[in-house]
Amino acid sequence: MNTSASSKSSGNSATGGRNTFQFGGEGGPAPANDRGPARDLLLWRILQCRPEVLDGRLKLLKNPFRNAIRQNPADFAENNTALVGNLRTLIERTGRSRLDAGLAKVAIEIASAYRRECVALKETHFSISFDFLYQTVQLLSLNTSREEAERTILQMGRTQKGTSLSETDRGRLIRSFRAYVALAGRLKAMRTMRTAVERQDEVIGAVYVIDPAVSVVFLDQAYRSLIAQVILSKKFRCDTLLVEWLREYELEPDHLVRMSQYIPYETEFWQFRKSYRDAIRSLKGYLPNSKNPLDSDLFLLRSLGNFYTSWIMQTSQQIPA
Repeated sequence: MNTSASSKSSGNSATGGRNTFQFGGEGGPAPANDRGPARDLLLWRILQCRPEVLDGRLKLLKNPFRNAIRQNPADFAENNTALVGNLRTLIERTGRSRLDAGLAKVAIEIASAYRRECVALKETHFSISFDFLYQTVQLLSLNTSREEAERTILQMGRTQKGTSLSETDRGRLIRSFRAYVALAGRLKAMRTMRTAVERQDEVIGAVYVIDPAVSVVFLDQAYRSLIAQVILSKKFRCDTLLVEWLREYELEPDHLVRMSQYIPYETEFWQFRKSYRDAIRSLKGYLPNSKNPLDSDLFLLRSLGNFYTSWIMQTSQQIPA
């Protein structure tokens, strides 16, 4: 499986340069090096996952902390040699701690974690990309059981020639899948979306504690995406998704009719992934009538799946931090 090819966003239309449909805001996908949360939010999230914060030994003021980073971005660039000192000063200025000499060690570990996350955000060639990771985890969550999903991960890429999946990638997929399930479980227990947004820090921190090897960037984006799916499902059904997909790719009404056989217009937005999975399974062994990609139902389905993910991702970026 070629991860770089599989992870292209639907914003790169096959036939035109239209902006992708979204829930308000500016159009178009984010550049590869801008994926994930803004740097000030990323550092805040990393801190919120620290045991010193979770057990109350370190308390920080969110707005002053993030504002200081936004006002002096060069001081907190991942390649700044003074990053550790700048972080320690910022923590002392925007919070209270009972760590004394331990604060220096915390600043070093935060800087190290921050640099790792920044490297992961930019990965496009040497490891599994974030887009592919996220879409794969979403699909895996639709398996009949968690055990079946994990068995699927362990077998991914083992029988395909030219696969770019490594053992490290499979381990990352399993960790991310388990974290996604944990996030979804916590979101399901929320009474309102307002509560879900307000408790982002708490939820992300709690899931990170379960497995500190999982990416904070993934936890942040995955939780926001889950909230975005709920928001979109309250406003739209899949008929809107299909119509906007048709417009985005400048396709013909016939393409819409063909896809509606797999994803009926009345399908609830939240149910799209299940219908998509069933459609892909039904096309096992399918051969299109010609070599033209637009004559392939499988090609059209995959482009629709990418469009769905792009819509969710763009909506998730508008959720308050």
